Amino acid sequence: MSQTKPLSTSMRHDCSCSKQRVLEAMTLWGIKDIEEMINEACGENATCQMCGRSYEITLDELKLILDHLKKYQKC
Repeated sequence: MSQTKPLSTSMRHDCSCSKQRVLEAMTLWGIKDIEEMINEACGENATCQMCGRSYEITLDELKLILDHLKKYQKC
């Protein structure tokens, strides 16, 4: 009886997260949520659930997201 040796391969997953993807995802939150973050007068910190990478979202970036949401709400 021959024995089969298990393959010794390692699976590697490279997360494709980026700050840009985080910012794009934040556009799904809605105007009220973004306004609340801005009114708290601080930036936000977002952490990727896949790889744990952390992204600092500045107040200026939150304002840009809000402008984007308001622009497309009118369409």
